[in-house]
Amino acid sequence: MTGLVIASLLFVAMHLLPSLPLRAVVVGRIGLRAWLGLFSLASGVLLVWMILAYADAPPGEALWVAGIGWRNTMAALMLPAFVLVVLGALAPNPAAVMAGGLLQRTTTPAGILAVTRHPLNTGIALWAALHLVARPEAPALVFFGSLLATAVPGSVLQDRRKAVELGQKWNEWRAKTSAIPFASMLAGRSRLAFSRADWLRLAIAVAAWAAMLHLHGWLIGVPVGL
Repeated sequence: MTGLVIASLLFVAMHLLPSLPLRAVVVGRIGLRAWLGLFSLASGVLLVWMILAYADAPPGEALWVAGIGWRNTMAALMLPAFVLVVLGALAPNPAAVMAGGLLQRTTTPAGILAVTRHPLNTGIALWAALHLVARPEAPALVFFGSLLATAVPGSVLQDRRKAVELGQKWNEWRAKTSAIPFASMLAGRSRLAFSRADWLRLAIAVAAWAAMLHLHGWLIGVPVGL
């Protein structure tokens, strides 16, 4: 459990670094690409450490019981989480690192970005929150809580960095989007329009969700609902 706590704290701290002045100093010395390479490597190592430490940690006593009704609800809600994560990872997004040039073409959001400008972080946050409720043991609270504590502030910090980096273009983009899913659509600032590539990404997300639904018990050792 100690290793899990240490790895989780380091993982969260690592993802706060880009918002600190230290980032600019390091980037100025080694260059942006080197920084991104080192950051990705360190994040990957810490995430693997977290996963291995979580797998080895004794579950401990459950703080509450999640019944079959919740497991079925969770299995259904994991579908939008998969959609957000897969489309967020595959769709070009001006909010991503070194992707601000996309705003030179248009500041009108399309596809999943019309739903939220932070689909990947939102999907991870939803995935982590669902697992927090379903697995109320201490190791799970540390593991999934760390991912949730990284994803939610990550969207806020990402907005701040992009506002500094991209200026007016980012402000125009942000005004047409929302961090909260569907908020900009309900306000009439964006509309959902999927391209052929978006539909393909959506199909991949649904297929991945369906596969995990059936393989979760075998891969993770914990069966899911539905």
